[in-house]
Amino acid sequence: MIHTEMTPSWPSLEKQATWEKQDKMKQKAYFDGHHGARSVEPIPPGTTIQVCYAEKSTSSASQSFNMGCLKKEVCELFDEEIIGKRSLRAVGNSLCHECCEKPGCSTSALPAPRDCWDLRSVYNITEDGIYQVLSPSGSYVNHRCDMTTDGGGWIVFQKRYKGSVNFDQPYTKYQTGFGVLSDEFWMGNDLLHEFTKDNNQKLRVDICDWGSAKRFAVYDFFSVGPPSDSYRLMVASYHGDAGDSLITGSGGNQFHNNRCFSTSDVDNDISTRHCAREFRSGWWFGDCFSANLNGNYQFAGPVTAGAGLQWRLWREKYSFKGTEMKFRPRSATPTSHEPFHCPVH
Repeated sequence: MIHTEMTPSWPSLEKQATWEKQDKMKQKAYFDGHHGARSVEPIPPGTTIQVCYAEKSTSSASQSFNMGCLKKEVCELFDEEIIGKRSLRAVGNSLCHECCEKPGCSTSALPAPRDCWDLRSVYNITEDGIYQVLSPSGSYVNHRCDMTTDGGGWIVFQKRYKGSVNFDQPYTKYQTGFGVLSDEFWMGNDLLHEFTKDNNQKLRVDICDWGSAKRFAVYDFFSVGPPSDSYRLMVASYHGDAGDSLITGSGGNQFHNNRCFSTSDVDNDISTRHCAREFRSGWWFGDCFSANLNGNYQFAGPVTAGAGLQWRLWREKYSFKGTEMKFRPRSATPTSHEPFHCPVH
C-alpha cells in the first residue's frame, strides 16, 4: 500500500501546519469534524453539503485554506478569519450537519474534485502537493498533483529521483501501489485502470539526466486495462522531445504499446526471456524494452545494456536520474506552459 506520511487533508496536506498551535481540545474538535467520529455509507457522486471556508489574508497575497468538512465549534476557532461559506461535496468519510453563518455569505456550488485538473482549474490550486480527489468509484483518494508543469493538473503515478524505494516488487504490490507520495512511489495499477479506463486521459513522461538536461514525452491517448487483461497499456499520438519509446520503440518487438504488465513473479511479456525478472522491474514489457523507468536505480548515467531507468529513444545504455509519469484529462486547456523542474535531493 502506498503511504502519504501525512494526515489526509484538502486542498493541501502541508496546510495543516497552520493549525498546530491550537490547543489540544480544539485540535480534537477539528479532527473529529474533519475525519469523522462515525462511519457512513460511501457518498454518492453529486451529493452536496455545506462546509466552512476560511480565508486568511496577508499583506502580500490572499492565501486560502479549505477547512474541509468541519463542525461549527471548530469554525468558531477561526472566527476572525472566516469570511463566508461555500457548498462543496463531502470530504472523506464525514458528513457535515452545520456550518458557520456569516453575513453576506455566498453558497455557490462547487463540484467535488475528480482529479488534479479539477483542483487546478476549478479551485485555482497552484501548489504541487498531495491532495484528495473523488475517484470514479466514489471514494476519496490521496494523489500527488503536479500543479505547475505545462499548466498543471497532473495526477502523478510514478516518481523516482534518488533510489530510496525498491521498484522490484511483486505483482500484488504493483496492483495496490507502494512507496511514499511525498517521496518515490508507484500509484498502483488498480487506480491507474480506474482513472484511465474511459480513454479520456493523456500521459506525460518527464525525464532528467545526471546533468542539467531534461526531456518529455506526451501521449494524447492513454489507458490502462483491467486486471483481467493484465493492466494492458494503450497509448497513441506521441509528441515531445524525448523520443517515442512506447509506440515506435528502438526496433523489433521492444515497444510497449498494447503490452501487458509483468513483474518478477508474473511473466506476461512476449519474450522467451523473463524480462521483468532479468531487469528487476514491473513494466509493460515486450521483447524486452525500449523504455524501463521502473528498473533498478543506478547512481550514474552510463550503464550496461539493461540496467537502470532507461528511455532508449533519448539515450542508449544510460540510466536517468529522475522520472515522473503523470496523466490528466485530454480535454484540459492549460493557460500556462511552465516546464518541468527536475527534483533535487
